[in-house]
Amino acid sequence: MLEKIWIKGELCDRHAASIAADAAGLLRGEGVFETLLAVAGRVLARERHLARLQIGAARMSLPPPDLASLRAGLRSITPAQHHRVRITYTRSHDGADLTIITQPIQPRPSIETAMLSPHRRNERSPLLGIKCTSYAENVLIHDEALRSGHGEALLLNTRDELCEGSMSNVFVVLDGQVFTPPLSSGCLPGVRRRMLLECCPWITERTILPTDLELATEVFLCSSLRGITALSAVDERLLPACNGSLTQEARAALDLMLASES
Repeated sequence: MLEKIWIKGELCDRHAASIAADAAGLLRGEGVFETLLAVAGRVLARERHLARLQIGAARMSLPPPDLASLRAGLRSITPAQHHRVRITYTRSHDGADLTIITQPIQPRPSIETAMLSPHRRNERSPLLGIKCTSYAENVLIHDEALRSGHGEALLLNTRDELCEGSMSNVFVVLDGQVFTPPLSSGCLPGVRRRMLLECCPWITERTILPTDLELATEVFLCSSLRGITALSAVDERLLPACNGSLTQEARAALDLMLASES
């Protein structure tokens, strides 16, 4: 259940919050969002998420979000426990509606399995790189993975290259080196993905093919809510070094970086 709602500059009861029923953000999904993790009263990587929100809003031709107001809203709503913090910025009659909600969540498992989805990510989409509120495709693909007993679904693009997870970025260990698909694959420019590339210079971008997955010794996922999750298997193939040394090294470097910045 939602604990708090911040909308249009004010905290309110969840039953009192409202937006116009004919707003374009509601009717056509014209908007962007950010999902942040709050731990011990601190929103992790806040400024990186706000920067991506700005970029997405500009790409969607939305007015620039009021970052000072957003920061104040985050300070007023951030809980003390382990919470998901969701910022939503959608088109409205007078520009855009800005809301923040929080929900308690449980930490994700450190090890999961994934399936290779039959669906494809369109690396030529005009929404490429935008964390858009039109998110139903991701939800349906993720739900399909859960029904199949997996924690995530991995997606190829239309060129049959590995792209991303339905709700995460993916990293693959081949011959002792860590690779992640480039943004040209169609993957989302994840905040944690960017941080890993900065704090782990031994991780590089490279086109990854399905045949590479068959040779990988470690595979791990990364997102703001899950952190780093090691995969023990992709489809029915067991990873020989699940949660191995490179996965653990990446996790430690990311945790250190998150502790050092807002």
